[in-house]
Amino acid sequence: MDVFLLDVMCEMLNSPLYLLSYIKRRVDYSDLITTASELPILSYHLQNNLWFNKEYDLVYLQEDITADLDVAMLARYEGIEGDKTPAGILTVYQGTYFENLIDEINHIENPAVIALGFQLLELDGKTVGIINRAVGELSRRSLSDNKNHDFTLAGYDNFGGLTIHCNLRNSEDARRHLVQHCELRKYSERSDDWFGICLNPRTLKIRFGLRLNEPWTRSDEMDKATENMAKPQKIKYRDGPSFSTMYTRAKKIGRNSPCPCGSGKKYKKCCL
Repeated sequence: MDVFLLDVMCEMLNSPLYLLSYIKRRVDYSDLITTASELPILSYHLQNNLWFNKEYDLVYLQEDITADLDVAMLARYEGIEGDKTPAGILTVYQGTYFENLIDEINHIENPAVIALGFQLLELDGKTVGIINRAVGELSRRSLSDNKNHDFTLAGYDNFGGLTIHCNLRNSEDARRHLVQHCELRKYSERSDDWFGICLNPRTLKIRFGLRLNEPWTRSDEMDKATENMAKPQKIKYRDGPSFSTMYTRAKKIGRNSPCPCGSGKKYKKCCL
C-alpha cells in the first residue's frame, strides 16, 4: 500500500467504520480481484459497495472506473469544479436514519454495536431502505401508544439477524426484554450470530446494544419457548414489509394470551 492510496482512502472514507469495513472486504476479495492498481477497487467500492456474487471466480476492474474519484480528489485538493464526493455509498443515504445510525455507531465504544456497524455496511440498498422505513414506523407507534414496538431482520449471508426495539421503558426492563427476544429469535432462526439494539423513539438514538455470538444447538426447552413465535415475513422488495398486516394481527392479541414474542408469558405481563 503506497502513501498516495492511503491518503485517498482516509480522505474518502473518513470515519473508522467506513475505512475498516473497506479494508476488511478488500482483504476478503484479495484473490478474486485483478487490476493494475488499487484505486479502481476503491472507486468501485465508493460507487457500488464492494461485494461480488460467489459465482464469480475472477473480477477485472479497468482504470477508467476511477474517473469520479479523480474528479473528487481534484475538487478537494485543487479546487476545480466538480463533485467532492463520488455518487454512491457516501451519498445515497444522506439525510436518512441509516446515515445517522452509522454516524452514531462511529462514536459508541461498545464492541457489539461496532460489530453491528460492520455488518450494516455490507447490506444492499434495498435492505437499508427497509430498515429506514421500519425504524420510522417503530418510532411513530411507540410515541403514539407509549409501548414497545420491534422489528427483526434475518436471512442474509454472513449476517445472522438483527432485532430492533423502540421504547422508553426503564433501562433494566428494556434490556431484559431485548435479551430475551434476541435469544428466542436467534434460536428460532437457527442462527449462530444475532444483534439487538434498543432505540429511543423520540431521538432514534441507540440506548444500548447487544450481540449473541455462539453456535446454535438444539434444545427441548427452547423448542417449547419458541413454538408460538410469529413466523418471519417474506419480504418482496418492491413492496417492502407489510407493517399494517403485522399491526392488525398484534391488535387482536388478548391480554391473557401468550405473548407473540415467544417469551411464554402472558401478553399483559410482557410486550403490552
